[in-house]
Amino acid sequence: MDTQWPTGSGVLLNKVRHTPAIARATLVDELGWARATVGKRLEELLEHGYIKVTGQHKSTGGRRAEAFSLNANKGVVLAADIGSSHSRLAIANLAGEMLIDDEADILIDSGPDEFFEWAEQVFAFMLSRIGKQADDVLAVGIGVPDPVDPSTGILRSPATRATWTLRPLASYVNALYPEAVVAVERDANLLALAERRAAWPAVNHLALIKFSSGIGSGLVIDGQLYHGVQGAAGDISNVHRPDRTGALAPIEEFASGWSIQERLADFGYSVRTSADIVALARSGDTAARDLISSAAAVLADASLDLVRFVNPQVVIVSGTFAETGDLVLDPFRKAFESNADTIAGDLPEVALARIGRAAGVRGATLTGLDHLFSPDRISMLTNKSSES
Repeated sequence: MDTQWPTGSGVLLNKVRHTPAIARATLVDELGWARATVGKRLEELLEHGYIKVTGQHKSTGGRRAEAFSLNANKGVVLAADIGSSHSRLAIANLAGEMLIDDEADILIDSGPDEFFEWAEQVFAFMLSRIGKQADDVLAVGIGVPDPVDPSTGILRSPATRATWTLRPLASYVNALYPEAVVAVERDANLLALAERRAAWPAVNHLALIKFSSGIGSGLVIDGQLYHGVQGAAGDISNVHRPDRTGALAPIEEFASGWSIQERLADFGYSVRTSADIVALARSGDTAARDLISSAAAVLADASLDLVRFVNPQVVIVSGTFAETGDLVLDPFRKAFESNADTIAGDLPEVALARIGRAAGVRGATLTGLDHLFSPDRISMLTNKSSES
């Protein structure tokens, strides 16, 4: 969508964010604005503390020209990755650099009240550890394992998690950090966002399959997350396939980490998390390896239609079970190669996620910063201040 402020300070800030120590003359050349306009926007951003003078460049006019960079220490962004069996919190500066993080086995099924009570305590402790206060929190990014309406930040469809459905999660955050911008996103989308920005910057079309306690997928099209109307685009968890009895069922019921855990329990194993199952597989346990491989084959089959519809350059397998490497990759390669004649063009590359277990909070940080630094939002804020 085109910005409503094409020469606003937010557009210039976006350029500075992605080009540290950029000179005034470079901004004039790359933005194509009048020098006076660039000067005014720089003054607005300096006044609000969003940028700072970080050095000088050589100038053809004899004087040394100033260079400008994002003021990463103006505030912090909080990130929360709420998982089905595990949750992680982190705090980053405005450049997205992680400053501190923590994690615990806090389940989404505990409900939003219990989760945010825990998060409040942990964030308060972490803020004090890095010498920050609640007033320094400018943005909060939250990831949840269910589709989220991108226009409202509300979970609309998780019938199995009724305590979260239609709850305005931003209200929990704003009660603690009134000035913070809040962004809520489906966790698989955050994984796709983090992978694309940090590990696959040259790939504009990718699909990510999350294989953890729950399953899901995220799509990047033309370099941007694709949500659909209510945030459920590309979600494969409810794709129906024959289960062990031959009856059609959503694949999450028999090809997720939870289902593998239940099968192992039937065999007499005691495992609490997907990480426990991965540890079993890595130790060579046949039952764990067979169940992971079988589930990966189901996910690979379900992702075939996604590949046909979206035509991505790469399919990334992410989540806890991606840590088993070829055990999950081989079923995807086999499924794609054996169905190559039904897929137009070249087969997509199949690869493991390149970011580790912190990918969720990295993605939550990125989406929080994207909302905070929305060009129109920044332009409107600085324009109002200059008019008053």
